[in-house]
Amino acid sequence: MVHKVKSRNILFINHVSSKKFGGAERVLDNLVSGIDNEKFKTVLLLQKNIEGNEILDWDCGPSTEIEYFDFGSLNHSSKILALLAMIYRVVKGGFYIGYIIKKYNIDIVCANSLIAGVFSGIPARLFCKRFFYYEHNIVDQRNGHLIGLALQPVSRLATDIICISKSVKDSLEKVKVPTEKLHLVYNGYDFKSLDEISLCVLPDRHKCNVLRVGMVANFIPWKRHRLFLELIDELANAIPDIKIEATIVGGCLPSNESYYQEIVDWVDVYKGKANFVLAGFQDNVADYFRSFDILINPAKAEPFGLIFIEAMYLECVVVGSINGAAPEIIDDGVTGYVVDYENISNVVKRLENLAMNTQLRIDLGRNASLIVKDKFSIERQVLQIENLFESKA
Repeated sequence: MVHKVKSRNILFINHVSSKKFGGAERVLDNLVSGIDNEKFKTVLLLQKNIEGNEILDWDCGPSTEIEYFDFGSLNHSSKILALLAMIYRVVKGGFYIGYIIKKYNIDIVCANSLIAGVFSGIPARLFCKRFFYYEHNIVDQRNGHLIGLALQPVSRLATDIICISKSVKDSLEKVKVPTEKLHLVYNGYDFKSLDEISLCVLPDRHKCNVLRVGMVANFIPWKRHRLFLELIDELANAIPDIKIEATIVGGCLPSNESYYQEIVDWVDVYKGKANFVLAGFQDNVADYFRSFDILINPAKAEPFGLIFIEAMYLECVVVGSINGAAPEIIDDGVTGYVVDYENISNVVKRLENLAMNTQLRIDLGRNASLIVKDKFSIERQVLQIENLFESKA
C-alpha cells in the first residue's frame, strides 16, 4: 500500500502588492506558480493595495491562498519617527502573521524581502517554524538605508537564507553570516511567457545605420540611469553615421522622485546626436527586448539582473558590469559583454564595435538564447527550492 506523503504548508511573504515594482516579485510569482501543489500548499501574504484586496497582476492566485496586510513604509522626513512607526507595524504584523501561521497550519515561512523578514522572523521562530529569508540584494547596496539595520537580526533569526547569486552569497559571508545557512539558487524564468506577442508595434532591430539601445530599470539611484545617458551620448559622437535610438523603460518608485526628475530634466535639455525616450512602466517589456539591438545595464553591481536573462532569451545583446552577478550570467564575448563602467572610453569602444557589426550582434544574441534557456529555467529553480524545503533544518 502506497502512503501519500503529507504536504508541507508554505507561507510566502512579500511586502509589495505588484510585480511591476521589481524582479523579486516576478521571481516569487513564477516560483509559487511552478511549485508542486501536491507536495506543498502555498499561502501568499501581500501588501494591501489602495484598489482593494484583489490580486492585480499575480499569476499564482488560482493555486494559492492570498492574504493581505499593510506593511507601511519607512518614508518620513524624520528617521526616528519612521522607525517608531515601523516598530508599531512590526508588532501588529507579528500578531497577524502568527494568526496566519495557525490558520493555515504553516510549516515553513519564507520572507521574500528584508522588510518581510523583519515582520515574520520573530513569529516564525516563536511558533518553531523553519524560517527562510530570500536575499535579493548585495549587502553594500543597503548602506545608508534605515532598513539595512535589520539585516543582522533577520539573518540570525533565519534558519536558511536563499541567495540569488554568488555575489549576494559572498556579500553575506563578508558580514559574518554563517555559511551553513546560505544556499545559492539562481533566479529562474518561465520563458514561455516571453513568447507571447502583444499588439504593441515597436521598430525592428538590425536596421541599416540605426542602432536601438535600451535600459530597463525602475528609477533607483544605484541603477545609474545618468551613466546610461552619458554613455549613449559619447557613443553617438563616436559613430556619427549611425542613428542611435535609446529608450529607458521603467518608472519612478516611491521616495525616488527627486532622482527621477533629475533624469527627466537631463533628457529635456539634451541637444546631442542621440534620440532618447523615457517609456515609463511597461507591461510588455518583452516587446522592447525584441526591438533592442543592445540592452545596457549600467548598474555598478547587480545582485542578479533578471533583465539579462529575459533579454538574452530574446536574442538581445546584453552589456553588464564586471562587478556583481553579471559575470555569473554573461560569458563575455560569447553571450554578451561584461565591462568595467569606470573605464568609459573602453566601454564606448566595445559598444562601437557592436554598433558597426550587425552579424556580431546576431551571433551573440543567438548564443545567449541557447544557453540561458537551460541554465536559468524556472523548472531548475523550483526543483532546487523544493529540495531545500524538503531538507532537514
